[in-house]
Amino acid sequence: MTEIEQRWTRKAYDLLVGRTIKRAEYLSKSNCEELGWDDSGLVLILDNGSQILVQCDDEGNGPGALVVQTKTDFDILPTIYSGHVS
Repeated sequence: MTEIEQRWTRKAYDLLVGRTIKRAEYLSKSNCEELGWDDSGLVLILDNGSQILVQCDDEGNGPGALVVQTKTDFDILPTIYSGHVS
C-alpha cells in the first residue's frame, strides 16, 4: 500500500469504523440551493452526529448516487431533482 493510500485509509478508518448509521435522508431543497445543486443527494447521519454526504466529485460539484451492494445483489440510491424534495 502506498503512503497516500495508507494515510487516507487510516483517515476513513478513524472517521467511520465502529460508527452506526442512525438516519438516512435526502438534502432539503434549501440545502440544495445553499450548495448550488440542482439535485438532492443522500445524507447518512451517524451516531456521533457526523454526516456523510455523497458527492459526485472531490470538489462538491453535485450530489452522487450511492451503490449498496450485498453478496447477491445491489441497489442504487439515486440523486433526486431538487424540485421533488421539500
